Amino acid sequence: LYFDCSAVLPAFSFFDICDELDAGVPRTTAVEDTVDHYVDILTQIMGQARFEQAVRSPDVIRYLLKAMYDPVSGEDAFTHRAFHAAVREMHERQSAPPVADEDLERMLAGVVSNNARSFDEIMQGVANRIEKIPIDRRLARVFNHVADDGDPHFDLADYLSEDVLIVVDT
Repeated sequence: LYFDCSAVLPAFSFFDICDELDAGVPRTTAVEDTVDHYVDILTQIMGQARFEQAVRSPDVIRYLLKAMYDPVSGEDAFTHRAFHAAVREMHERQSAPPVADEDLERMLAGVVSNNARSFDEIMQGVANRIEKIPIDRRLARVFNHVADDGDPHFDLADYLSEDVLIVVDT
C-alpha cells in the first residue's frame, strides 16, 4: 500500500483507545501506551535535549493527556485540537480538570498551585511542545481525526497478518 500524503492522508485516530479496550487491553495500559507514543513523537520532532529542557512541561503533558481519558472529564477518543483546548483552558483558568484518579488529581493540583509566574512558564513550555503538531499541516490532519461509525478509515490491524509493505510518503 502506498499513501502519498500530498494527495491523501491515511486517516487514523491517534488518541482513540476504543479498539484496545474492545480487545481486552486494560484501560491503564491503553492510556499509558498512547501517552508514551505521543511524548515519543514530540521528542523526535523537537529533539530530546530541547524537549526535556523545560523539566516540568513533559510531565504536565503526560498529566493532561491522562486527564483527557479520565472517566470524570475525559473520553475514549479525542482530537489533538481538543487536547490543545484543554491545555489552554488550564492555562487561562489556572485550574486543573476534574479527575477520578487521586494521584493524578494531586499531581495536577501541584502544577496549578505554583505562583502565577512559574505556572505561566510551565504552561508556556507545554504549549511550545504540543504546538509542534498543528504547525505541521500533515501532522495536524493525522492527530485531529476521530473516526465516526461508517467513516472511511485506515486500520493497521487489518494488515497485521498479511505480508504487505505500507509506505506513508510525507
